Amino acid sequence: MMSTIKFYRLLSPVQSSKIFQGCTKRNATNTSRQSKKSTDKKGQDVEVNAERPQTSTIVKHVVYTAVAVPTIFTGCAIWQYERIRNESFLLRHQRWQQKEMGIRDHINSIWNSLSPVQKFTYTFVGVNAVVFLMWRVPALQPFMLRYFTHLPAKSHSVLGGTLCGLSHSSGLHFLVNMYVFASFVHPMMPLFGKEQTLAVFLGGATFSSLVSAIFRLSTKSMIPSLGASGGILTLVAITCLTFPDSKLAIAFVDQIIPHSFSAESAVIGIVLFDLLGILLRWKLLDHAGHLGGVAFGVWYAKYGHEFYRDYRNKLLQFWHGVRTGKN
Repeated sequence: MMSTIKFYRLLSPVQSSKIFQGCTKRNATNTSRQSKKSTDKKGQDVEVNAERPQTSTIVKHVVYTAVAVPTIFTGCAIWQYERIRNESFLLRHQRWQQKEMGIRDHINSIWNSLSPVQKFTYTFVGVNAVVFLMWRVPALQPFMLRYFTHLPAKSHSVLGGTLCGLSHSSGLHFLVNMYVFASFVHPMMPLFGKEQTLAVFLGGATFSSLVSAIFRLSTKSMIPSLGASGGILTLVAITCLTFPDSKLAIAFVDQIIPHSFSAESAVIGIVLFDLLGILLRWKLLDHAGHLGGVAFGVWYAKYGHEFYRDYRNKLLQFWHGVRTGKN
């Protein structure tokens, strides 16, 4: 779930008041500057000046998303090429030698015994755990608020639109999201591989933040959000549309009340739930961000996967030429 409230508990009353009063003062100052430029004689000028900051902020987030998402997929495609190239090199030049195993070798043997899905899942959870622990360091909280939460305001970096997908400040929030991620990454990895799976997650998280930003600006909601749910719901949507007849159940609840429903019904239920949350203005979760994640997943399952495959083939042909000096 993408939470909008829980990380406030990490801040002491003094810290939270200082940080968010600073944001409020900046917004108030910007508003007053805009109003001074406007005249009471021309009501139209007042409206235009008041809308400029909101429009520029939306444009900034749209431009960031338009640049970040292709960059993420390009970087992951090149990463896949370099990994395969490196593995091929090692296989050709590997020398088998008998030697005494130390602690590092034992750790490597345990790691190498894991499946690719397990390695990817443990690494992802480990990165999220590091970010979670960073929230526990008081000196880092201003940095975390700026770069690891998402809010369409000058006090927050646009990088937060992507990095907030790796950020959890509540232990329960972290555990639930990691459990759901681990559940849905298993069917994704055999289809896409770890590089494309990561690109889909980060792309979905970034796009969900854009949708959230537009909604927040339109409703003047200035509560930061964080959590992996935007990217996770992208994975959920792709999995459910790829395997629409698969049976799912709500985690832990099925142990008490046995039940199941089709994967396709799960996507419909998620959309209806988040639409209801938007209509009733529920503030515990970032429902607009959730819908953005689902929308990106639906698009990718229907069209994006084919588009990316064609793009990746052309990109890797070019990159292979660069690496081998044939271009």
